[in-house]
Amino acid sequence: MECAVKWIYSADSSLAVPWDDNLASLLSTDEFLDSPTVLGTPSVAVATSPPPIL
Repeated sequence: MECAVKWIYSADSSLAVPWDDNLASLLSTDEFLDSPTVLGTPSVAVATSPPPIL
């Protein structure tokens, strides 16, 4: 997971790497949490999620 998060930081120029680059710090920055690269648009994520398998 840490490699994936660091890749997101390297691919998205709008994200600034925090001074401490451990996983907890990378995941908790406001820029990371607000980035559309990371979470996408919430309504789109909900609308495109597949139905549950019963």
